Amino acid sequence: MGAMATSMAAMPATARGAADAYARGALPEARRICEAILGQSPDDVAALNILSLVEYRSGNASSALALVERAIGLSARNAHLHAAKGAILRAMGRPSDAVHAYDRALGIAPGEPSILSNRGNALAELGRLEAALADHDAAIRGGGDDPGRLVNRALVLQSLRRLDDALADVDRAIGVAPRHAGAHDLRGTILRDLGRDAEALEAHGLSASLAPSQPAAFYHRANLLRDLGELEAAATDFAKAIQLDPRHAPSLVNLANLLGDLGRHAEAEALHDRLAGMAGQEAPAAWNKSLSMLRRGEFERGWPLYESRWQAPEFVSFRLSTTKPRWDMSRRSDTVLAWGEQGIGDEVMFASMLPDLAASCRRVVVATDRRLVPLIGRSFPAVHAIPRDEAASAEYDSHLPFGSLGRLFRASPGRFPATPFLASDPGRAAAMRSQLARPDRPLVGVSWSSIRVPAKSFSARRLTEVPALRGARLASLQYGDCADAIAGLRGAGLDALEAPGVDTTNDIDGLAALVTACDAVVTISNVTAHLAGGLGVPVFLLLPFAADWRWGLSARASYWYRSVRIIRQPRPGDWTSVLEGLDEALRDAFPTLGRGASSTRLQLPEHA
Repeated sequence: MGAMATSMAAMPATARGAADAYARGALPEARRICEAILGQSPDDVAALNILSLVEYRSGNASSALALVERAIGLSARNAHLHAAKGAILRAMGRPSDAVHAYDRALGIAPGEPSILSNRGNALAELGRLEAALADHDAAIRGGGDDPGRLVNRALVLQSLRRLDDALADVDRAIGVAPRHAGAHDLRGTILRDLGRDAEALEAHGLSASLAPSQPAAFYHRANLLRDLGELEAAATDFAKAIQLDPRHAPSLVNLANLLGDLGRHAEAEALHDRLAGMAGQEAPAAWNKSLSMLRRGEFERGWPLYESRWQAPEFVSFRLSTTKPRWDMSRRSDTVLAWGEQGIGDEVMFASMLPDLAASCRRVVVATDRRLVPLIGRSFPAVHAIPRDEAASAEYDSHLPFGSLGRLFRASPGRFPATPFLASDPGRAAAMRSQLARPDRPLVGVSWSSIRVPAKSFSARRLTEVPALRGARLASLQYGDCADAIAGLRGAGLDALEAPGVDTTNDIDGLAALVTACDAVVTISNVTAHLAGGLGVPVFLLLPFAADWRWGLSARASYWYRSVRIIRQPRPGDWTSVLEGLDEALRDAFPTLGRGASSTRLQLPEHA
């Protein structure tokens, strides 16, 4: 909270004992002394100030605020009392009010470094990063290389993505205070942002050794280990952070999800239930528990909990603003607006339930990503597809988000569709087939990368490790600029190409036609996988060890798409085994691969 309102030298002798006890961490002793003083002198500013600090440190922010405001009423020109009020308001989650308190303090003590630094922290919480940086700059100019202030400025620079400057600041802090655990921990997160993972692990490890009773370094190292595929080590670090702080919600959430990835579902759900009893964690815990259940195929129990996604802060999506009621099965005479809420792949997957909805009401209007309108309109003649940004002007009686269709129409595995449900443009598909296919080898669409989730991606170059692909013609289904990747494949002897005239990012209808032109598709979990599965094109889906809930736990087939054959990593990061499995699967599907295979469409067998 910064300096005490009154220096030790200036304090009345009666308050010095309380201040000394507070400084030693003897909070009950400090409280007893302050209460005794205030019993004799209710307006003793020093005692009020120290008692407010005791209350603050004890987690009683409201009581601390009342005490410091009482002290300010008695000593309105005391800058440090206003600064203490700012710190308390920040702890109460009121950064805007905290800034006002710091403004009052700086009006009395302009340029005071500790107050500038604390105001900078509050401004950063409000997202006013440039103003926060200006405060931290001024604090360091006025107070020198204080390690805590350097760390505060480094945090703002990191948020501004000025990573090299942030690293320079944190290194300066460590130069001043080599055993500053927080500086080493922050150094680790900055190095991670810079892609220097090995150094980041080392920094977090040093921080943990310097402050073994603090959870932060264990938590940050666990996140890095998880992203590097070291799941067991990550679980150990998350558990250590929880041991140090049993209510450390981020560690509890991440460990619960990680245990699910490791197949330890009973432990995972126990943690979800534990989180559900913590204030502010009820909805995220229910949502994460729903994903665990859906992954295991427990649809009847999972879908109702999935509704909690709207209250989970980490669920980022479009949300329709409307006063119309939610549709339910009793409203069979309604025109229903079904609206896509998540990404394109999710919209395709949930669109498989539109025929069920259309059969249960008078009329369906579908508000979807503009890029999907042609495909949805062609695939489902019984519905009317419009761009999602036109939903406000649509006429309808009730509405339903796509993700809520599952609760009504996919309550058990037996209720998933057995047939394809998408229809590409037949003219474009035929033209692409004529242009790209060769009679002596199958045309295989390939996609290997996800920008959002690196763990489910691999380098295009690794396709050269699949001998069976040397007997195929490869059509890139990958979004983004992949000219160099295709050139690399061709340089390695593969017959690879990009289809002309198809923007695989923005022309989703063209991508669907290209997928239809292929004999088979090899892809990671991305939009291509959902399109190909919905179109009924045979798909070899390559998944990381910890795949998302849509693909189940261990099955080789998908509930959502019957033409998908799943090949999973047997251990985190093991793409070699996946590519070996792909080679075997391709040779099973195309027995003559490498010896002049026919381009006749294959039918993949069902797999349990």
